[in-house]
Amino acid sequence: MSGLEVAGVVLGAFPLLLSGIEHWRDVAKVRNLYWHIRKHHKKCQQDIEFHKVLYTKNLEELLIPLVGNKDEVARLVADPGGQGWDDKALQKLLEGRLNESYELYLSIITDMNDVVKEFNREIRFDKESIQDGLSLPEQKGQRRNKSPSLQGFSRASKIPVPRGNLEYEMFRMKFSLGERKRNELVDQLKECNERLEKLSLCMSRCYTRIHQANLIDG
Repeated sequence: MSGLEVAGVVLGAFPLLLSGIEHWRDVAKVRNLYWHIRKHHKKCQQDIEFHKVLYTKNLEELLIPLVGNKDEVARLVADPGGQGWDDKALQKLLEGRLNESYELYLSIITDMNDVVKEFNREIRFDKESIQDGLSLPEQKGQRRNKSPSLQGFSRASKIPVPRGNLEYEMFRMKFSLGERKRNELVDQLKECNERLEKLSLCMSRCYTRIHQANLIDG
């Protein structure tokens, strides 16, 4: 994939991460277990939201000088799975703007894609039996929209899970004990975002200097 396509994939991954973490909360509340994971859950959700915002801003900083229209960039960002991310002309503009820094950018954005994929695996349920036993019950007359990557979360439960049940305890322990791994992934997101931010800032400064020089020459 091109650097622009990977950027769109990463952007589209953050809502899936947030959906996954929200599902942990919803299931835990139904099973009166939320107080066990509340602190860890809130921190994880805030970390994901923070890095989503930071990544989006970094991406906008790179794209606005290329597109030249903030509204157009906003529409592109609002549709991470859209055809705009396959735009060959925009990809060429991105390569031209980054010049010799393009390969570095591609490496950073690829690393970030790997991190969000690993994060998605980390916050998903591991066992089919846990999914069956702890999923939210369906409301009568209602249907949920199912995302392909979250289909394992949508199975209905007909039998309440008793306290002390092994799988019930595994649910609690997986989220609480998984905090160390999640923190490591957050640190990796932070590192990637910081590098993208510095790269975007460097490109903006170079662009401004070139623009000012052209005005003087003109």
